[in-house]
Amino acid sequence: GQGSRLGYDGPKGCFPISNVKGKTLFQIFAEKTLCAGQLYGVPLSLAIMTSSGNHQQTVDFFKEHNFFGLDPDQIDFFMQDDLPFLDRKGDMFLKSPDEIAKGPSGNGTALKFFFDSGLWEKWNRKGIKYAGFIMVDN
Repeated sequence: GQGSRLGYDGPKGCFPISNVKGKTLFQIFAEKTLCAGQLYGVPLSLAIMTSSGNHQQTVDFFKEHNFFGLDPDQIDFFMQDDLPFLDRKGDMFLKSPDEIAKGPSGNGTALKFFFDSGLWEKWNRKGIKYAGFIMVDN
């Protein structure tokens, strides 16, 4: 998601949350994945759900930081859909007179889009049988 409610212009995973070292959520997740893989002697995979508004920013952030020590093949990015914004009565908001306002569908759809993106099949081919799921919200 976006970090707008945090007062941050960008993906919330890029927001520094570590008081001492200024690490971002993405960095902490990547480092934990790297350490757990080293502990168990097998490279672990990490999937990050993005939105149409922050997908490229997120991918670029990982590239700029050399994937925080992970091999690029260990990280997959998948995108959630956008849905129309509705008011309390169920009426749609307009972005402009001829365009419906839309936004990311949210965490509740993460597993659906993980599966629909082909990542479950890809991970199955890699021999991955179990996946942990962490929802991040403000």
